Amino acid sequence: MENEFRLHDVVALLEEVPARHFETARPLLLHRGQIGTVVMTYDGAVFEVEFARKGWARVRHPTGPCQ
Repeated sequence: MENEFRLHDVVALLEEVPARHFETARPLLLHRGQIGTVVMTYDGAVFEVEFARKGWARVRHPTGPCQ
């Protein structure tokens, strides 16, 4: 079965991922199980996912379907 993610799908991380805060560029660590929303898709193979943490700080992280 092929993964098919669309805009606004809710996803969860399978592993910890280093990222940067969307507005301040501060380094952050996204944790396994953290929930995010797909906000952009690129050719159906890479997705930009937005995560909210600690007071709705926005983090956008480009990811493939298996992360």
